[in-house]
Amino acid sequence: MVGEKKDNASLFSEENEASDSLAASYQSHCRSLSLARCWQAGRVREMRTLSSGPDLLHPVVLELHAKASYLVLKEEGRRAEPVEVNHFIDCWLSFLFHPALFYSLPGKQEGAESYRLEIFAAGEKLVRKYSEQQGENGAPFIRHWEEDFALLKTLSAAGKDKEEVPLYTPALAWQAGIAEQIFRLVQGHQDVFPGQEDFLAAGALYSAAGPALLLIRMEQYDAAKEQFASLEKKDEENNGDPFFAYGLAQVKMACGLHSLQQGRYEEAEKMLIDLLPLPLHSSMLERGLLVALDREDRYLDPDWLAVSVHVLSELHRNSSPPSVKRAFCSVLTHQAVLLHNEGAIESKVLLTSMKKAVCLNPGDAFARMTLDDAQMDAEIHALHQTMSAGKLGKASRIAQQSAYQGVVDQFFIFVAQVLEQIEMGDYPDDESACLMVRQLLEGAVEVDPEHRIIEDIALLLDEFEERLGIL
Repeated sequence: MVGEKKDNASLFSEENEASDSLAASYQSHCRSLSLARCWQAGRVREMRTLSSGPDLLHPVVLELHAKASYLVLKEEGRRAEPVEVNHFIDCWLSFLFHPALFYSLPGKQEGAESYRLEIFAAGEKLVRKYSEQQGENGAPFIRHWEEDFALLKTLSAAGKDKEEVPLYTPALAWQAGIAEQIFRLVQGHQDVFPGQEDFLAAGALYSAAGPALLLIRMEQYDAAKEQFASLEKKDEENNGDPFFAYGLAQVKMACGLHSLQQGRYEEAEKMLIDLLPLPLHSSMLERGLLVALDREDRYLDPDWLAVSVHVLSELHRNSSPPSVKRAFCSVLTHQAVLLHNEGAIESKVLLTSMKKAVCLNPGDAFARMTLDDAQMDAEIHALHQTMSAGKLGKASRIAQQSAYQGVVDQFFIFVAQVLEQIEMGDYPDDESACLMVRQLLEGAVEVDPEHRIIEDIALLLDEFEERLGIL
């Protein structure tokens, strides 16, 4: 009948697809055999390179990789390459949560759980030992282990009775080609996550942003930055996808902070400001950014402080919880103090900056102390200018209205200096000298009528009035 016969092109296409499928299956079978032979021969170091991504879906292949990578790490110890350690973590944890792990057991849940705990403890011990041997460089491995274990443990609650979706770590899921399946599992089980941000962070690892996030985990920041253009394009295409948006924010923040740490300040500032505003439900990201920007060991680095002030200013414009205000106040204060001490800004600019800082966080003791010092210095400067110009009444009002004892003390120091000049005969005649002493006495009494210098001023005034015949 017409329409029931397939044309030659369709038949040829189906034959090719079937042929390709058979060829792929055959190649996978051959690789699995090679893997088994290597294991039997004890050639465990070769095994990591013998399996392609999809092969890892087979539980036997996964088990062999887990066992082989365990032996490699145990034998190599501190000499093991980071890629080998990460491969061990991914295979070990993925097998730990694989249902095939328990197929050979009698079926008793008690025995299965005991076996799982034993396997977990052995792997954790090995990773912690390696991490400790690496010193400061070992932290990422422990973080990899802890984060992925917590993730798979959470996902296991979502994936109960759903053995068709094996729970693989993000890195292994991408290698095996099942990241999208696990991503859908995450999407449908928000209830198993402790919070909204934990939910977004988990989904981001299996979303289109996942590969870039895994590069960040491996500290391959330059490689991650090379993916920015494609990630930005995907962000436009996936407008509204909260998982991708959160993952992209993580990538931008990590790369920006790495550039800052490397001293590439202009690049860092651009990347971190481009990150803002943060996506919804990003309190953990925000906390991490605040800790990274407000660092005590960078308070004497003007370039670092400049980047931090600009980024925190933009962050504050978009989001102003107390934590942001506290960090912004702290960084702004230390920048203003550093620049003023180096002579890069005038006292007026320092005072303006400190008023802003204290307004952000009135409880910051250092900011308030610095503001007080700046305000007192400004008043003393104004006092000196008015005294030098002979405006004793204005100088008196400045001292009288000041909240700082230092300004009052400085006023009387100036008074004493003028008094000394008069006594030394620096004034052209007794009339002008007498007028100045009278003004000094009036101003001093207004500021502090109990001050000890007032008696000296009064005696000197009596001398001039008596000399001039003034009753």
